[in-house]
Amino acid sequence: MDLVVLNSQFSPDIALENAERILAENADLVMMFQTYAQVASVISTRARGRRMPLIAIEMPHPNAIYFGVDNCHAGLTAGRYLAQWAEQHWKGQVDVDLPPFLRQTVKTQNPMNGEMSHGFVT
Repeated sequence: MDLVVLNSQFSPDIALENAERILAENADLVMMFQTYAQVASVISTRARGRRMPLIAIEMPHPNAIYFGVDNCHAGLTAGRYLAQWAEQHWKGQVDVDLPPFLRQTVKTQNPMNGEMSHGFVT
């Protein structure tokens, strides 16, 4: 078995070049650990077109086996426990107010199932 390891050097363009190189090698299995959502679908489409199984580490890729944390679930779980703790210890009254510049709400889409989530950027 040969193992090919490439470094994307924190560049989505290089990540895509590396994926092309691995796909050109006709690998039996491709494991991608790159964090650029803008190239994830391109990489997975090309791997699927060559019938190569793809394991996506940390950043979900469409049609790939995902190996990583479900950040949406982790954040919701942490938020629920934090709210429960605040209710028990502070009777639900929080004496800290976020300044307006920290109250920016964001909408994100879960790449695994397409669901939309709302939250705050801090």
